[in-house]
Amino acid sequence: MSADDFHTLKETLLELEYPEILTSDSVPLVRHIVQDLQHLSGHCNDLEMENAGLKSRLDLLMKSSKQASEPDHLNDSYVLEIVDTANTKMEELTKELKKLRVQNSELRLASGNIHSYNLEKV
Repeated sequence: MSADDFHTLKETLLELEYPEILTSDSVPLVRHIVQDLQHLSGHCNDLEMENAGLKSRLDLLMKSSKQASEPDHLNDSYVLEIVDTANTKMEELTKELKKLRVQNSELRLASGNIHSYNLEKV
């Protein structure tokens, strides 16, 4: 590993609030954990945006259904089906988001344990 790669990884760890000492023998594992952590964080953000989008669509649908003056514009069963689908999707996304947050926490904990182990070796 080059000095630049080491320095870049160390900067990334500091940005993620991991000030612990990074040793050369832990670099491959730490790099992999950081990549997993960044991937999971991005996935969490994507799920939050998708969840917000579904909520916005649901809110618009509910608003438009209240404003509909013609009975044929939106029938109740159609609105209920869309609301039910949106609620189900939001529940699924919320569960997925919770799982990803747990994985994220586990990766952070594992990373902290690696750093503690490396400090003990020094």
